[in-house]
Amino acid sequence: TILMDGVPIFSSVSGAYGLDMIGVNGVETIAVSRGAGVSLIAPEALAGLREHIARRVAAFTAGDESARDVTLELPLVHNDGSVFVAELSTSLRVDERGQPTLAQGVVRDITERRRAEQQIRDTLARFNEAQKAAHIGSWESSRINGTIWWSEEILRILEFDGSPQFQPTREDFWVRRVHPEDRDRLRAEFEAGLAAHAPIRIQGRLLFPDGRTKHFEMLGDAEYGADGSTTHTRGTIQDITDRRKAELQVLEASAKLEEANRLLEQRVEERT
Repeated sequence: TILMDGVPIFSSVSGAYGLDMIGVNGVETIAVSRGAGVSLIAPEALAGLREHIARRVAAFTAGDESARDVTLELPLVHNDGSVFVAELSTSLRVDERGQPTLAQGVVRDITERRRAEQQIRDTLARFNEAQKAAHIGSWESSRINGTIWWSEEILRILEFDGSPQFQPTREDFWVRRVHPEDRDRLRAEFEAGLAAHAPIRIQGRLLFPDGRTKHFEMLGDAEYGADGSTTHTRGTIQDITDRRKAELQVLEASAKLEEANRLLEQRVEERT
């Protein structure tokens, strides 16, 4: 139990307060005097925790029922002095006047969970950097519930807002970005690949509100239900604008070379 009166207190802890984390296995009961519980809290978190408790008690007293049950994270200290990340879930208890007198809670060591989450974030960051360097973005779409996911690089390629509030739709791609002159052809090629259960590969242009264009290539595949209908699609979009420019330059150079050769042959024939 953690008594709440401006100072976090721990008392009569037997199995509930993560004894394995604190390193006091075998102790049946821990009776902690008022105020001593702060020694379990890392010093850098103590001031913030006290402020949090004060705000929470004030909010609950003022009638905010959501302040009764709260989960927060804070660093705690092992008996060997090492610090671990803990998740503290508490529920306020009140007296006969409805005033908060104590809070019962459970502490979980979430150090490994936080470490795993950080590893995932690091991996995702490397993935996004690799996609950015290659100008390739990933996408997924569900035809069951209509949800769509775009990677950060697709948002950059299509130049859409990357804020968490932005939720992509099919219209964002097909109507707002695909060039109108290419739209029908590309949609037909996309659906034909799905109907044939074949890999998707389409190339076309993007048109932006300011009149700029980009060239893109989409690769994709799909999952199908028992009846053969498409359930999920996924793939990549690559910005191939630079590649298309290079290809056009090669074609132009080739055309000029052919014209030069034609003129040379014509002059040779005229002389002979």
